[in-house]
Amino acid sequence: MSEITGTSEQPEPSGRHEELDFARGLAVLFMVAVHVLQLLTTEQVQSSGVGLVVEFLGGVPAAPVFMVVLGAGLVFSKRTDPRRLVVRGLLIFALGYLLNLLRGALPALLGALVLNEPVYYEWAVLELLSVDILQFAGLTLMFFSLVKKLQIGIWWLVAIGLVLGAGAYVLTPVDVPSIWLGGLTGLIWGSHEVSFFAFLNWIPYPIAGYCLGSALLRVKEKRTFYRYGVVIGATACVVFYVVLEPVLGLDIGFQDEYSYPHHLLHVSALYLSLVLFWLSLLAIMLERIPAAVRRVIGRWSRNVTPIYLIHWVILGWTAILLEGSLGQIGFVVAVLAIGGVSAWLASIWTSRSRGAARS
Repeated sequence: MSEITGTSEQPEPSGRHEELDFARGLAVLFMVAVHVLQLLTTEQVQSSGVGLVVEFLGGVPAAPVFMVVLGAGLVFSKRTDPRRLVVRGLLIFALGYLLNLLRGALPALLGALVLNEPVYYEWAVLELLSVDILQFAGLTLMFFSLVKKLQIGIWWLVAIGLVLGAGAYVLTPVDVPSIWLGGLTGLIWGSHEVSFFAFLNWIPYPIAGYCLGSALLRVKEKRTFYRYGVVIGATACVVFYVVLEPVLGLDIGFQDEYSYPHHLLHVSALYLSLVLFWLSLLAIMLERIPAAVRRVIGRWSRNVTPIYLIHWVILGWTAILLEGSLGQIGFVVAVLAIGGVSAWLASIWTSRSRGAARS
């Protein structure tokens, strides 16, 4: 996945897009933190001020930002011919289920064997069928292979995105009682409790990112563009929030643990406004951030896929002993330890992969 946001196969835009790489690096950092919080900490920590801040940062500034950057990267990458996108999409899709096996299904099966509790077998099935960000990323690459193949223009792509997003309204009420069938339909819409990144619910983000990348290709002055982005994003965010929650009383993704991953198109509009504000703010502030910090976050961005895989495997097995037990200090230590080890192993993985590719 880290290969997606390379340099452009089209005419080069003026300047680099370090702001997108920086946002992606922060997104994976926030994902690590929120996963540690949700899996290893006590309810008191989760409901504390620290927990609420981490929950927020692990929400919109994490997965939605990551998916917007993925879409933007498809504009700039040299490796986006339809066949290559299909192959990479299938690989990442399969990698998602391998991760399900390593981080969840195998620990659950171990629990079933050691404790002789049948409930762990059901847990193993649920973990195996979980629809996570890698499955969605794989489907997204295959979707964009079709976009490239058919040479679909921006406005048609936006229209398709709206139609797909609207499809989630129709399908969400459909009950799928079977765990196995739900594992399949959960790839398409939020039909299952372990469907966290269903295609119809989340495809607006990479499409919006593709539109952002296309706009950046044509921008002559990025700083002015992002200044407008801060104002437009903040204004739209306030308007959407006021209309959706205080006026209409709609859930904006915080009602329960499933409403965020299963949110619909009207909530995506709110989140995309916040994403535009966040990316624009980071772009404006980037020069003021110390170079050492930018290098570290940039390294996280380049190694995003192995970091994501490694941190989840560590978490899945650590939860056997520590699930729901850590206080605030333990939480901080766990984030630093798991994040640091994941980044270190990911850098080794990436270095060896590049060395093998050269040989």
